[in-house]
Amino acid sequence: MISRLKHCLSFIVCLGISTPTFAVWDIVAWDPPLDYEGQTRSLMYQPIGEASQAWHLCVTYPHLKDPYWLSVNYGMVEEVKRLGVNMRVLEAGGYPQLATQVEQLSHCVDAASDAIIVGTVSFNGLSPSIRTIAKNLQIIQDNKTVGEIDCLLLMHNMPIHVELVYKFYLFDPAITGNEIDKWIGPNRNDSLNQKIKNAYYNK
Repeated sequence: MISRLKHCLSFIVCLGISTPTFAVWDIVAWDPPLDYEGQTRSLMYQPIGEASQAWHLCVTYPHLKDPYWLSVNYGMVEEVKRLGVNMRVLEAGGYPQLATQVEQLSHCVDAASDAIIVGTVSFNGLSPSIRTIAKNLQIIQDNKTVGEIDCLLLMHNMPIHVELVYKFYLFDPAITGNEIDKWIGPNRNDSLNQKIKNAYYNK
């Protein structure tokens, strides 16, 4: 079963089993994350009682032709009912159908899904498409945009959030202080030095 799980992106943990008692589960996690050749550790997971709102999930499986994926789907459906969220299920039609699953991911994005859950037909084959999806991704809470992910990268099997910022500054030699203090924006209260401090302390 572990080998099967290696082909799944670990966006959501333990949705495959439904429990009315919300028992704490002892599950396996990897360090670093997503590196299945790294060190494993035990992690105690407590399922939530209910969702904070009726999220819209989009799920794509390789297929629904064997007991494994049928049982995964059963657990997902039961959890969706229990949590009060919505789920759209797509199946690629088999492990050779990489192009179909890539297209399904695009459909999930176009449908403005709150989350996309992927049982991959090919981890390596699907990764470039997922990298493409995970840029300029707005983060919305209570119908308000609270931020945006500029870019997500996977470097040495570690997920990295890259914040891209570009601004224009003019050099004013008349300003006293260090060299970096002399770089100012159109508003003279906006300086490169202040921008660096804000980025360091507030991000």
